Amino acid sequence: MMGASYDGFTQWAATKLSNEHLKTIVPVVPNNPGNGLPMQNNVFLPANYAWIYYATNDKTLDETTYHDSKWAALPEQWYKSGRPYADIDTIAGVPNPWLHKWLQHPSYDAYWQSMSPYREDYARIKIPVLTITGYYGDSSAIGYFNDLQHYNPTARSYLVAGPWDHLGSGGRIKPEVLRGYHIDPAAQIDTWKLTFDWFDFVMRGKARPALVQDRVNVEVMGENRWRHAPSLADLGRPERFYLTATRAGRSGYLLSTTKSKMKDGGAPALRQEVNLADRTTMTNDSYPYLVLGKKLDLSDGYAFLTQPFPRAEEVSGMDGIVHLRVNKRDLDVGLALYELLPDGQLFQLTYYTQRASYAADMSTRHLLDPGSAATVPFEQDYLFSRLIAKGSRLLLTVNVNKNAFAEVNYGTGKDVSTEDIDDADAPVQVDWLTTSYIRLRLHDPDATPSH
Repeated sequence: MMGASYDGFTQWAATKLSNEHLKTIVPVVPNNPGNGLPMQNNVFLPANYAWIYYATNDKTLDETTYHDSKWAALPEQWYKSGRPYADIDTIAGVPNPWLHKWLQHPSYDAYWQSMSPYREDYARIKIPVLTITGYYGDSSAIGYFNDLQHYNPTARSYLVAGPWDHLGSGGRIKPEVLRGYHIDPAAQIDTWKLTFDWFDFVMRGKARPALVQDRVNVEVMGENRWRHAPSLADLGRPERFYLTATRAGRSGYLLSTTKSKMKDGGAPALRQEVNLADRTTMTNDSYPYLVLGKKLDLSDGYAFLTQPFPRAEEVSGMDGIVHLRVNKRDLDVGLALYELLPDGQLFQLTYYTQRASYAADMSTRHLLDPGSAATVPFEQDYLFSRLIAKGSRLLLTVNVNKNAFAEVNYGTGKDVSTEDIDDADAPVQVDWLTTSYIRLRLHDPDATPSH
């Protein structure tokens, strides 16, 4: 089996049932229903909202409805209305019974678990798998890849990833410019040729495709070469970067490899206040558009910057832990990571949005205790690999997620899709604790043979 997006999901779905005739799958930017779209990390998203009409209105595909311009305006219309997310189809004027079925399952429960492999299901996958994804591909590829490795360590699982978006990942020719970034020539691969070369390897005994040298194969942006490693963890040494309350210029604070010293009152903290009833502003503009050249609005949230890199270094992946205190029973946390180039331009590397009450377990909600310290771990949603230039800095933004492109979590503890602007009550007051950190994989480019 082969294919991208929804067709990538159908391949993983097929692996839940053993079939002697299925020899291999090549999922490209696969979706995982329940953790990708229509929600990710338990946050419902209006992205690709019209897809359900596109796929179900008739026996083929409803191109006319899908490409109606009204869908682009819908998120902002809903946001400004202050109505519950469950009313978004009423605002659109087109009933969406599938949406309401999905909204009944805000946890990653048995409904979602039945669609794709889940936990021990992965141990039964005996066929080789080649996953292909883009750093900006908006897919669940890394989640599938990590779960297969975790529950089936001996699985014949391989990953190829590069600087592509959702459509480009599956293309024979990649766009030369991706959201302002001119991709490296090395990233210009033919996904279809790679797929059929893989089929020849699995089913005809031919050599494994040259690009698939190891389990993990990534194109290092800015370096114009591919790195090959046995696992994502082997892409580099782990390095923690902590939030601090130390100023680093007028617009940010230091992002340090050294943890702040504890004081009598505990870890230093930075307080943010957000009025959830305010529909004239949005917070957490974290989506990577543009990749190169984005202009940040630092009027809300916090920015943390490293010292300039003394030499060029490869940086890959991001996970970590956010520690916080908030006056609500829940909160949606937004993070975005950039390279701040020496000339002042921003290159976005990755981003992450997490509902705090589900951070420990996507299948079970654990509401926060207002005013008490809470731990919000986050795992890697999207992979990236980039050569950070000498003199560049890393810039991390930390924010409350409140915008038109996700449910607004008012923090009452009720089903978020039923909350509306009347639930805003007092503004959110969140203390970002300086015990919080992100973890990256760093690697000396001179230590790796070129390819």
